[in-house]
Amino acid sequence: MLHYFGIRGGIHLFLASEVPPGTGLGSSSAAAVTLIRALSTLLEQSMTKYQIAEIASFIEIDKMKLPIGKQDQYAAAFGGLNKFTFTDKGVTVESLKIDPDVMNTLEKRLMLFFMGNSRESSSILKHQQKSIQNHDSKTIHALNNIKAIAENMQCCLEHGNLDEFALLMHHSWQEKRCLAPGLSTPFIDKCYNLALHNGALGGKINGAGGGGFLMLYSHEEAQNDITHNLEEYGLKRMNFRFDNQGATVLLNVTNFNNLKIDTYSATS
Repeated sequence: MLHYFGIRGGIHLFLASEVPPGTGLGSSSAAAVTLIRALSTLLEQSMTKYQIAEIASFIEIDKMKLPIGKQDQYAAAFGGLNKFTFTDKGVTVESLKIDPDVMNTLEKRLMLFFMGNSRESSSILKHQQKSIQNHDSKTIHALNNIKAIAENMQCCLEHGNLDEFALLMHHSWQEKRCLAPGLSTPFIDKCYNLALHNGALGGKINGAGGGGFLMLYSHEEAQNDITHNLEEYGLKRMNFRFDNQGATVLLNVTNFNNLKIDTYSATS
């Protein structure tokens, strides 16, 4: 990041996160987007959310050679619930048209559980990437189904059909489990089936899979039973709220102090 922005002198940087890395919540991309927002502000370089997401993607994918997509960077940069469309011509972002009451109900009915472990997602993602490059029919079929399900999920959200949304989430998770070995585990399956038995309508492992965070959808009256049973297996329920702003500068001290940052011209 410092090399990209041409910063040659030292800076003091404090980075804090409420979730551990490698748990499927896009924390690495969120950190990348945050740093770009902070450094561009420090250097008085105005950037759009598109530009921030693209720079973060470039550094993670092209410079650091990570086997990931761009969805996490765009989610962190834009905030809110969006439909992202990725093509060879670029990325389009469409904010979902969801009634505020539906949004509030969705936020209440989604549950997030930390499974107590992080995982190395690169092996799962590299296997998936190789299967795509080799035109593996099973992988391509599952990915096409996941894409179609996502489009139906958008319709459910915009029409307020939350229970149908949950069933589609369940269907999408079943398709995702076919993408790579290790994406699910016997322990994950046991916890997920336990949640369904106690009233959850659907759910999925966030991120590449293999561990991290389990997201579930449940009506409010069943959530205590689900929480009790999963916590007996060592899972921990986490509080969360939807964010509609994306990466945001809360305070810019350069507005109050005449600070200058030495830079150089980065060549590569």
